[in-house]
Amino acid sequence: MAYRIFWPVVLVAALAAAQAVAWETDDHDFPLASRQTQIGLVWTTDEGMTLYTYSRDRASASTCTGDCARRFPPHVAESRHRQFPPEGFSVITRSDGRLQWAYENRPLYLFSEDNEPGNIHGHGYEDRWWVAQPRAGYGQDDP
Repeated sequence: MAYRIFWPVVLVAALAAAQAVAWETDDHDFPLASRQTQIGLVWTTDEGMTLYTYSRDRASASTCTGDCARRFPPHVAESRHRQFPPEGFSVITRSDGRLQWAYENRPLYLFSEDNEPGNIHGHGYEDRWWVAQPRAGYGQDDP
């Protein structure tokens, strides 16, 4: 009896682990990366464009629409990204129905005036926009 329960659990765990590895290794399925800038490590698109958070957003909800969204377009996600997002990331639904990436429940945006990978021109904009940065210790080996 114990064997009948054990093997399905092992199979499900193996499939979940395989999916997690796919997110980390397939750049097309994970349109997020990190990049070193003059202010430190920041989250970017897979093309290297800096991602930002907006201090007026609520947890898992974007308040940047209209002119705001033209200046700071949302980093749009696809429906397939909702399943097994990388640790710390999630996909939210905007008021217009589009899906948007979020990091630690903060919606992620691009800045329309960042023309090249690594630009951080939107950092500090109107004292409300900030580069999205990995939490302390991200990417460092544990001692």
